[in-house]
Amino acid sequence: MTQKTSVMMIAPALLLALLLSGCAPKRQVHGYMPGVSEIAALEPGVSTKASVVQVLGTPAFINSFADNRWHYVAFRTEQIGFEEPNITEYQVLQLIFDVEQILKTIRKGNKDTLIALSYDEDVTPSSGREMTLMEQLIGNLGRFNE
Repeated sequence: MTQKTSVMMIAPALLLALLLSGCAPKRQVHGYMPGVSEIAALEPGVSTKASVVQVLGTPAFINSFADNRWHYVAFRTEQIGFEEPNITEYQVLQLIFDVEQILKTIRKGNKDTLIALSYDEDVTPSSGREMTLMEQLIGNLGRFNE
């Protein structure tokens, strides 16, 4: 067998192996979930916001409307080929503080215990006035030369 013939036999096998390797699921972890020992170090009624930051670090987000609720979030995704990533595991740690910044409640949730939020059809009011499409188009005519 010549070298050219052996290359021609190996090339399709390599191409097939390359194509099949694209079908392996791609797994990623996003966010941060504190460990069991770190969560156990928190004491409701004793731990403060400052001590929580020392033990767990800063939260993923703080509730915009009530800064006494902190959330640590972590999730795993799996993606096969060109499909959209699928969330396979989701964890949330919610810490609720009282007005004196003392830890009051620790809640842990997962993908099954999340509350489904429905969108409100109303629009958030904003300052200013509503403009029609024509008013917006005519109002922007003079701005192109700036």
